[in-house]
Amino acid sequence: MDHEQKPNDIHEPPNVADTLQSLAVLEVNCVHQDLTNIIKSIEDGLVPTVLKVLVVKTDPDDPDDPDDPDDSDTNMDDDDNNDEGPLLNHLLSLLPVVEEASLHLCGHGEYFYQLKPRSLPTLKIVNLEFKLQLLRLSDGRSLFHAASNLETVELTKCVGNNWLRDLENLNLPNIKRFKFNNSCLFTIEIEYLGTLAKLCAFKYSFDFIMEHLYNQDREQVATPTDVLTAFEPLKHQLEELELVIGIGSPPENLPLIESLANFERLRLVSIAARFVKDLQTFIRSLPSSVNELLVHGKDSRVCKELDVSTHGSMTVKHIGCSSCQWSAEVGDV
Repeated sequence: MDHEQKPNDIHEPPNVADTLQSLAVLEVNCVHQDLTNIIKSIEDGLVPTVLKVLVVKTDPDDPDDPDDPDDSDTNMDDDDNNDEGPLLNHLLSLLPVVEEASLHLCGHGEYFYQLKPRSLPTLKIVNLEFKLQLLRLSDGRSLFHAASNLETVELTKCVGNNWLRDLENLNLPNIKRFKFNNSCLFTIEIEYLGTLAKLCAFKYSFDFIMEHLYNQDREQVATPTDVLTAFEPLKHQLEELELVIGIGSPPENLPLIESLANFERLRLVSIAARFVKDLQTFIRSLPSSVNELLVHGKDSRVCKELDVSTHGSMTVKHIGCSSCQWSAEVGDV
């Protein structure tokens, strides 16, 4: 006898509106039509305004993107070309509890200028990248003012700007973590970062190819030792420090790091061996608080000869080399 299906056995398909209302992460392509559609969906109540994470990605090669500079119909001098900025500002303003924004944008035109100060009080994490234009630290000023409680900033392909006035009033009082990927900053900017009262983690991967483009301003490009000098006021609070090579090769006359002994709170150190004068001496100088050390750019033979035991008060839980994938759990040494 065939089993008679009872009404309670019938599984209703999930309600689309309910699914959207439970959405925690929103990822949208940053082209005019996609942004327009998602904004309309939010305004119509189809997408929740309680989203915590926003991911916006631009495809510069999208043939349908009206902002594509390679599009023969696109006139870069036309004020209507950069629809990304106003639409992105509008989208952010519709998300009152957003906590994290990862924005990978074309980069031509201005962004965030329409955001009102303190309009994004819940935004804690920002990841910003321009794909078709050089990104400067000051480009995020309006966004930083809107996100008054910002704690983590990650910038990719950020270039130096030696205008002090561009660093004024960036409004970063609560920043704890700053990351620069494949970037080339000026000393004046590193000195500014050294004044951030709550900064406890700093990562900087250097772009040495971009450095060659500065010509007469090359002397103003920050070196790894400039970072340590500028961060001297943070020596009692900095817990994570990463100084690595992102792109290109450093110049032969690069000033080298001898010691991190003054940074007494460090827990994690990630360092390019090329930035260090003598690796053994450098390791012996590490404060006893360090429990993770990653050395970049040495072969496995050299890595395995690293003598962390020469610093008896240090507890290193992990030491490794990024280039050869060698690592070891050292334990108490």
